[in-house]
Amino acid sequence: HIWTRSGEKVHEIALRGSGPCLSIRWDVEGEHVAIMQQKCPEIVLYNVHTGDQQVLDLGDGLKSPTFMEWSAVGKHLAVGSAKGNLLLYDKTTKVKQKFLGRHSRAITCGTWA
Repeated sequence: HIWTRSGEKVHEIALRGSGPCLSIRWDVEGEHVAIMQQKCPEIVLYNVHTGDQQVLDLGDGLKSPTFMEWSAVGKHLAVGSAKGNLLLYDKTTKVKQKFLGRHSRAITCGTWA
């Protein structure tokens, strides 16, 4: 559920997979929330201003996401996987860049510099 600061329920977001929610992250502008589930190759992106819900398909190599974080200065979302792969997503252009095989183990945390 998405709630206002005054406690009013604004929207209910349906999750895509059957696994538990692993991460919920707000972008720096407070406009989009990204929701990641265990063993689900999709990230749900919800726009709080329009109520639009978008599904970001992670595709091959990122079927088991383990980490995600929005950039603190831009409009990019980083998603890491259990196989050490990384995806960068630009929410403005909707372009996905994959970096496969960069790490030998799961990406479980990260930060933007």
